[in-house]
Amino acid sequence: MFKSALKFFSHRMKVSLEHSLLERELLEKNITAENYSKVTYAAEATAFALWRFVDSMMESYGKTPKPMLVR
Repeated sequence: MFKSALKFFSHRMKVSLEHSLLERELLEKNITAENYSKVTYAAEATAFALWRFVDSMMESYGKTPKPMLVR
Protein backbone atom coordinates (compact mmCIF):
# COMPACT_ATOMS: atom_id res chain seq x y z
CA MET A 1 0.00 0.00 0.00
CA PHE A 2 2.80 2.41 0.89
CA LYS A 3 4.49 1.92 -2.49
CA SER A 4 1.30 2.77 -4.39
CA ALA A 5 0.78 5.91 -2.29
CA LEU A 6 4.39 6.94 -2.88
CA LYS A 7 3.98 6.33 -6.60
CA PHE A 8 0.80 8.45 -6.65
CA PHE A 9 2.43 11.42 -4.94
CA SER A 10 5.64 11.13 -6.94
CA HIS A 11 3.58 11.35 -10.12
CA ARG A 12 1.55 14.28 -8.72
CA MET A 13 4.74 16.19 -8.01
CA LYS A 14 5.85 15.81 -11.62
CA VAL A 15 2.60 17.00 -13.18
CA SER A 16 1.61 19.57 -10.56
CA LEU A 17 3.61 22.44 -12.01
CA GLU A 18 2.37 21.72 -15.53
CA HIS A 19 -1.23 21.59 -14.34
CA SER A 20 -0.98 24.76 -12.29
CA LEU A 21 0.41 26.70 -15.25
CA LEU A 22 -2.42 25.47 -17.46
CA GLU A 23 -5.02 26.26 -14.80
CA ARG A 24 -3.65 29.77 -14.35
CA GLU A 25 -3.76 30.34 -18.12
CA LEU A 26 -7.36 29.14 -18.30
CA LEU A 27 -8.40 31.35 -15.40
CA GLU A 28 -6.67 34.42 -16.83
CA LYS A 29 -8.35 33.90 -20.21
CA ASN A 30 -11.83 33.30 -18.83
CA ILE A 31 -12.30 35.50 -15.78
CA THR A 32 -14.37 38.59 -16.39
CA ALA A 33 -15.84 41.20 -14.06
CA GLU A 34 -19.21 39.49 -14.48
CA ASN A 35 -18.10 35.96 -13.53
CA TYR A 36 -15.28 36.78 -11.10
CA SER A 37 -17.22 35.79 -7.96
CA LYS A 38 -18.46 32.51 -9.40
CA VAL A 39 -15.04 31.54 -10.78
CA THR A 40 -13.31 32.47 -7.53
CA TYR A 41 -15.82 30.43 -5.53
CA ALA A 42 -15.39 27.42 -7.83
CA ALA A 43 -11.59 27.60 -7.64
CA GLU A 44 -11.64 27.86 -3.84
CA ALA A 45 -14.16 25.00 -3.52
CA THR A 46 -11.99 22.82 -5.75
CA ALA A 47 -8.85 23.61 -3.75
CA PHE A 48 -10.69 22.84 -0.50
CA ALA A 49 -11.92 19.49 -1.88
CA LEU A 50 -8.39 18.54 -2.92
CA TRP A 51 -7.05 19.41 0.53
CA ARG A 52 -9.78 17.30 2.13
CA PHE A 53 -8.74 14.42 -0.14
CA VAL A 54 -5.15 14.66 1.08
CA ASP A 55 -6.31 15.09 4.69
CA SER A 56 -8.41 11.93 4.46
CA MET A 57 -5.40 10.00 3.20
CA MET A 58 -3.33 11.26 6.12
CA GLU A 59 -6.09 10.35 8.56
CA SER A 60 -6.24 6.84 7.08
CA TYR A 61 -2.58 6.39 8.01
CA GLY A 62 -3.02 7.76 11.52
CA LYS A 63 -1.63 11.22 10.86
CA THR A 64 -3.38 14.38 12.00
CA PRO A 65 -3.64 16.99 9.24
CA LYS A 66 -2.83 20.60 10.03
CA PRO A 67 -5.89 22.84 10.37
CA MET A 68 -6.72 24.84 7.24
CA LEU A 69 -7.49 28.51 7.30
CA VAL A 70 -10.89 29.14 5.75
CA ARG A 71 -12.08 32.57 4.83
